[in-house]
Amino acid sequence: MGRPRRSSAPSALARADAKIPDGVKIANLFPSSCCQPRAIAGQLLLVAGLFALVLALQASNRAYTSDLGAHSDEPAHLVTGLMIRDYLAGPLWRLESPAAFAKATYERFPKIALGHYPPVFYLVEGVWLLPFRTRTMALMLCALITAIAAALVIRLALPLTGQPGAVAAGLAFCWIQPVQTYSAIIMSDLMLVAWCLAALLAWRRFDQTHQGKDALFFGACATAAILTKGSGMALALVPPLAMLLSGSLHLLKLRALWLAPLPVLLLALPWMAATSHITREGMTGQTPAAFFREALPFYLRAFPETFGWAATAGILGAFVLLIIRWAGGQGPNPTQALLWSLLTASLLLSSLIPAGLDGRYLLPVLPGVLILGLDALSSLIPAGKSLSISPAAPLAWARGAAIAMLLVLGKHDAPDKWISGPTALIQKVAATSAGRREPLRLLVSSDASGEGSLIAAAALRSPYGLTVLRGTKILSTSDWMGRSYQAHFDSRETLVRLLAEQRVDYLIIDDGVAPTAWTPHHRLLQTIFATGSPEGFEPDFTVPAERRQLKTTLRAFRLRK
Repeated sequence: MGRPRRSSAPSALARADAKIPDGVKIANLFPSSCCQPRAIAGQLLLVAGLFALVLALQASNRAYTSDLGAHSDEPAHLVTGLMIRDYLAGPLWRLESPAAFAKATYERFPKIALGHYPPVFYLVEGVWLLPFRTRTMALMLCALITAIAAALVIRLALPLTGQPGAVAAGLAFCWIQPVQTYSAIIMSDLMLVAWCLAALLAWRRFDQTHQGKDALFFGACATAAILTKGSGMALALVPPLAMLLSGSLHLLKLRALWLAPLPVLLLALPWMAATSHITREGMTGQTPAAFFREALPFYLRAFPETFGWAATAGILGAFVLLIIRWAGGQGPNPTQALLWSLLTASLLLSSLIPAGLDGRYLLPVLPGVLILGLDALSSLIPAGKSLSISPAAPLAWARGAAIAMLLVLGKHDAPDKWISGPTALIQKVAATSAGRREPLRLLVSSDASGEGSLIAAAALRSPYGLTVLRGTKILSTSDWMGRSYQAHFDSRETLVRLLAEQRVDYLIIDDGVAPTAWTPHHRLLQTIFATGSPEGFEPDFTVPAERRQLKTTLRAFRLRK
């Protein structure tokens, strides 16, 4: 099937802009030069409005009243950011060793993710937390990242949909369930989405200008994405796929294009090589071919589960429309080509790299799903032209809002984030530690989320008065994925001896772990402490706890000295 050749005619972006009535030209929302004061003010105002919306959604999902641990990685992302923040606040200026500081922090709060995950999210988080090292500030950063990503969705969608559709796509992005969920959790996934969107915008501009600075900016955004999460490597496939889809292979002849990979080669690849022995622990151990056979069906099923059937139907409609237009000799314009390329590259990478299966790995494709789906549905729903109604009129905005609401149908309501107990327990223990020269040492037996939640609460509430040890590290041994498990005690006597060797003051048992998720050491603890306090321990207090709607308890036992 032949592809139409590119000509010296105006770009698809310019042609699309020309079709939008004067009242809603792209330049009116985002002037061509982002350095113009009007452009900066307009973008700041847009981000501020989206920021307020995301804050309201976070509050409605109880993010600011819940403890951490809604995802097993959430506490690690906070504690790592706090470590960076605390180093920047003092030890850096005293020229203390960052490696020694990181080691000391890990010994007190063994939930550090740097190395398993790249550094960009933690560097941004650490700087953001400098004024106030609080959970609220960290969640506000997540809200700001989501707002910036939504603003980039709007900017990317403008040539296809005009302002009404683009703004509707940005609002739908904020409102859809997976974004609400991961805006309320301290995670790096939405920062990855923002960097991917910035990279697409940079490449689209390079497609227009052919200037080296735009190619270099694409490379910088791709580097930042890779150094936020390794799955940002999907951006390496976007330029070749986009050039193939849009018929712009002539760009390969431009010397400026070859500036794009430089930041990745100089910054991202050295980091990935230096930490490969750490990230390898998080792999499943399967070959790419074996993992692909399992992963591709999983992600095809995960599409409607993650984004909803309405959004899935929208992207399927967009694909059918793409094929029909292509058969008629009309290929995708640069924006469509970029969105399809990122969708393809992300799905392919997630299905080939054996890093486990998780629906959140589909988040980078969500902007494309919403924009392409909205574009496809817009072509089917009359715009009111027969009634001589301008798209700038209220009907056009109502039409865009209706399509966006249709796309998020069934996925507009996120479950509450509700975890309680860890902060209350840490407050009780921290009061006991007042005046002590040595930090109180706690050992918590729970699952990954429960251990992390207590560690994060301690790191926030009493960073120098407490040390929290993990049962999965002290009472047993296993790798990052829980493989090669081995318990370190088999009776009350060996447990008391082990805890004494570790100088543990308090043993915390989390009763909120589902019995099906009990490790052998947690099961043995439940047996030993089933009828009260065995010899060597004395019960100190019990704190009511909750995981979403499961009411449970955290039991604290003091080790007799």
